[in-house]
Amino acid sequence: MITLEQVHELARLRGEVFPVTTLFLSLDGGRDKRKADILIKDLIKKQRAELDQRPLSRAQRDSVEQDFAAMLRFVHHFDRHGARSIAVFSSAGAGLWRFHALAQPVRDRLVVDTHAHVRPLTRLLGQFRRAVVILLARDHASLATIAVGEMRGLVRLTGDVPHEVKAGGFAGSAERRLERHAEDRLHRFVKLVAERTTDALRSDPDALLVAGGPPDVLAELDTCIPGALQERIIARIPLGPESPPAEVLARVSAEVRRHEQENGIRIARTAIRDREATGLAAVGLKPVLGAFGRGQVATLAIAPGLVRPGLACGACHGLALDGSACPACGGGLLPVPDIVEELVGRALARSVTVIEVEGEPELDAVGGIAALLRYRTNGKTAA
Repeated sequence: MITLEQVHELARLRGEVFPVTTLFLSLDGGRDKRKADILIKDLIKKQRAELDQRPLSRAQRDSVEQDFAAMLRFVHHFDRHGARSIAVFSSAGAGLWRFHALAQPVRDRLVVDTHAHVRPLTRLLGQFRRAVVILLARDHASLATIAVGEMRGLVRLTGDVPHEVKAGGFAGSAERRLERHAEDRLHRFVKLVAERTTDALRSDPDALLVAGGPPDVLAELDTCIPGALQERIIARIPLGPESPPAEVLARVSAEVRRHEQENGIRIARTAIRDREATGLAAVGLKPVLGAFGRGQVATLAIAPGLVRPGLACGACHGLALDGSACPACGGGLLPVPDIVEELVGRALARSVTVIEVEGEPELDAVGGIAALLRYRTNGKTAA
């Protein structure tokens, strides 16, 4: 299960001398080892043709060839264990090797650049943000974490809560005592579950919360979850501890995707509509690049299909759409095939929040990109 922290670390992988080779390979569609071997060989063949046009030194080319050979061996011997795709990052000359087995498919790609390409991982994390899921019955519960299509860390809890209350005693007084006893036991059990859930949320500040169970038990849970964590509850679902794991995984993943899409749309619309009023937003690729270069960007909202060629500084790694000199340091600019990929990588390396927003007409109308800013410079910042 890849985490946001791991993606930030990957985004910081940069070959100061030797290139970094990035491989994303889907294992879906019934691909066996032979088909996967053929596919990666085709990707390497295409990448070699592109590398012939680049001014790499002998040592740099040797490093890349070692990356290719290592990736070929890795794919051939990889034991899938349910993985639907893999992400591999290598720079033999720099002694770098990272790989992640992914529970969701990705688009096949092989890239050789000065840094690791991580944008496909931002899509996965945006669609499958981590969620703590708690499923309750009156006397037992299950607690787990779900992210990127996987369920991990399942914990089962039990409580001593009576199932039935039988009538008895004078005018039902014994029954009422038993009812109060059962309610007290239920409250104690739900309080224990809430404490475990709270611990899980506090140890993972980025995680959301999805709760499932009977309405009366969920209502009891609401009284036990601290108010500061209540806002992280994104859904209450009609599933319980006995629900099939596949059904729980599918339902929680759908709720997380819905929440993240709504959140992305809200951020994009806030940036677009408030840029004139507050100056704390940038809209359009050129204004966003400028704000990023000044260190203003806190959150990026990007349309998934946005791809644009641009320029990158070889000295300070600044980004620009045009010009002959870096706007930040005055150094020389080199062409890059996709400046949005460069921007996403640099943003993640700085722990900037990156959200891909699909199917939002207002964002598409302004060029597919907007940013919320930490502060203003020189008055208002707008497109």
